[in-house]
Amino acid sequence: MDDGSMAGVRAALMSLLQHLPSATRIAIITFGASLSLFDLSPSASPLLASADCFPAAPSLSAAALAALLLGPATYLAPIAACLPTAQAIVTSLRPCRAATPPLARARALGPAVELALALLRGPAPALPRSASPRWGGPARVLVLCGGPATVGAGAVPEGVGGVGEGEVRQREAAARRYYEGLGGEARRMDAVVDVLAAGPLLVRTPALLPLAALSGGALVLLDDFSPAAFPALLLRAITRVVGGRGSVEVRASPEVAVTRVIGPAEAEQAGARRGGGGEEGFPEDSATGVALLAVDEEAALTVCMELTDDVSTDHVYFQFMCRFVDLNQSLVTRVVSVRLPVAASLPAYLASVHEPTAVLLIAKRVVLAAPTAREAGEMRAWVDARARDLALKYGGVAQHNRSLLQFPHLLPRVAEALYALRRSPVLGTHVADEWERHALRGLLLRAGGEAALRMVLPSLLMFRAGHATQFVEVPPADLALTSDAALVLDHGTDMLIWLGAHLAPDEPTRHGVEAACRQLAAQLMGGQGGRGRFPTPRVLCFTEGTPEAAFMTARLTPTHKDPLAVQELLFPPLREMRAEERAAVRAKLPPSPEPGFTDWLRSLKLAPPHPPAAAPS
Repeated sequence: MDDGSMAGVRAALMSLLQHLPSATRIAIITFGASLSLFDLSPSASPLLASADCFPAAPSLSAAALAALLLGPATYLAPIAACLPTAQAIVTSLRPCRAATPPLARARALGPAVELALALLRGPAPALPRSASPRWGGPARVLVLCGGPATVGAGAVPEGVGGVGEGEVRQREAAARRYYEGLGGEARRMDAVVDVLAAGPLLVRTPALLPLAALSGGALVLLDDFSPAAFPALLLRAITRVVGGRGSVEVRASPEVAVTRVIGPAEAEQAGARRGGGGEEGFPEDSATGVALLAVDEEAALTVCMELTDDVSTDHVYFQFMCRFVDLNQSLVTRVVSVRLPVAASLPAYLASVHEPTAVLLIAKRVVLAAPTAREAGEMRAWVDARARDLALKYGGVAQHNRSLLQFPHLLPRVAEALYALRRSPVLGTHVADEWERHALRGLLLRAGGEAALRMVLPSLLMFRAGHATQFVEVPPADLALTSDAALVLDHGTDMLIWLGAHLAPDEPTRHGVEAACRQLAAQLMGGQGGRGRFPTPRVLCFTEGTPEAAFMTARLTPTHKDPLAVQELLFPPLREMRAEERAAVRAKLPPSPEPGFTDWLRSLKLAPPHPPAAAPS
């Protein structure tokens, strides 16, 4: 890491040590060309930090690890007993001073995770999970890296001359298998691994993602380890886990079958389920059970179901049961039972669709089927085909133009979501690198609620000087980029703030509006004190006319090419502007090669839902 990154890491670790419960046991490992395992024994000098160093390759044998862990040093200790020593260790961390190019610097990431899991396992042979007399709670491994793994097991050397593309692919496949094994081992130990990578050097996410995903953790790519933002992210990485050893059971009426479960879960082992069927409305042993990889406030399961037969009753029944052990060692069981009426007609069926849920179901199934850029292109075509299917099945021929199919009037947000999904970073082209798209895909598949919805369908809030005293929600269209406005765009993983050139008459007022925008962004992220979304969205602020403002424009729907009547439907605030103001807004917007929402529908021979919906609340 360089100086700036190391400063952010030190600040974040010092803050974390102050916020964690005093009974939490910690260990500190650094990795480069070798591994350093720090001794947490109380030191005579509060400024002294000591560590045992090991080569990154080959990995330590089981006998060597046992001898190490049974030695006189203390590598895993409660914060209450080692806080001064841990603070001295964090203070002693220094940036890399080697002349080696950053891409080729030694990073033994895999062996470091191996060593961390060995510490959690202890010197005794591994016991079956059921043999443990008392579970100590979920363990956490936080991996902070400033670039790809280049040394030891799981490494794919970067920038090495003479290495062909085929050999690089072979090494990457071998690294992926290695990290899959590490992730599975962490899962068996009830350890969640989060990988937080920052800096200009992207890690090889296709190889590294299984380490986090198979253990119930997340891989997060950051711009940098900023002292202003990274401490909150690191704290949230720890506090979001509220238990472990969780499971979910889903029961439904006989005519309904669970076809897929998406999220941080795995098939439940035979015999692991407690209790049985037989409840009213459910056949015996009808439950679909999955084991949760992590009991996490920010993670969610997406359950897809299909009808296997005609429904002969007036209602269908669903029951969801979740069990987990919380941090106080208590077994928690939560049950939700739902009875849904059977729709008597097609309009009643469409009116009953909960559009945000439908949007997430569609988005996650599409993204799950698009692990690579090639498949992402195929899924964009699939989205187009499904839009036509919806119009053909539920809309029919448009009344005003017999050559078009009408997209269903009762599903306007689904239409917007399909358009936004094909433009989103997980399927579109708004990412700088395929590895970044891969990481965003992993986050979307495990995210729940508001964060997942905003990754697909952004929310835009506007403040216009002299027009309102507070922020109002408007459709996420580029026509919102008026010079007298301040905008806050919630994009799931990003909070984008845009300030117009004529927003305020003086700098103090302008700074006040910017502060209000940042406060609103913090509220949207979910609060203070270690609570809120994970990963914590990055907050980026742009001023109209700067090159960076194009980042905001690219994430808004291009509507300035539409006819005026369509623009007023897509962006109602336009009706309040004078003709010269509307012309000025349209004139300053950069040309976009992408079709707008209505252009996209017309390219599919579809008429848009009328009137188009505003951004979701």
